[in-house]
Amino acid sequence: MRVTIIADDGKVGVDGVFRAVDLSTLDANIHAVQWGGASGHIEFRDRSPEQRIADISAFQSFIDAWTAAAPPPPTLAELKSAKGAAFIAEGVTRIAAQVPDWDSLDAIKTVAGLWTSHLVADATPAQIVAKDIYRYVRDTVPAKLAALTTQGQLDAIDPSTADPFGDGTPWPT
Repeated sequence: MRVTIIADDGKVGVDGVFRAVDLSTLDANIHAVQWGGASGHIEFRDRSPEQRIADISAFQSFIDAWTAAAPPPPTLAELKSAKGAAFIAEGVTRIAAQVPDWDSLDAIKTVAGLWTSHLVADATPAQIVAKDIYRYVRDTVPAKLAALTTQGQLDAIDPSTADPFGDGTPWPT
């Protein structure tokens, strides 16, 4: 385990992940502590020579505070939102593969707004598939995500597969 304590920043890093930690009890002359797993050193504010250390236990309270400062795991609602965003990204990619000019969510929404009044009569087969993909993302995906009750169910869904939900409601082709 690699540990870095930086007094001026009020941060502790463990294996490259830094978090804000209360360092008010750290010796005022310590600028930083570097620990490489088996040994380390202390850097001082008064420019004293670095002090080599062979034990990190004197700084364990700061490591414990780093652990306690970990963000909570995401909620199911947050995970559903992220999965919904993955579906939108996949949908945009699939639509652009059908109609290259429809390569952004804004372009797709604009076209969707014009669909009934201007495009439906002259739509190409590719445009019809693109419209169906848009409706899949807009109508089918949110309802299916809303019905999920566990992270395991959500984790089993892969937006990049032909039938992401594995239930016979595949991406339009």
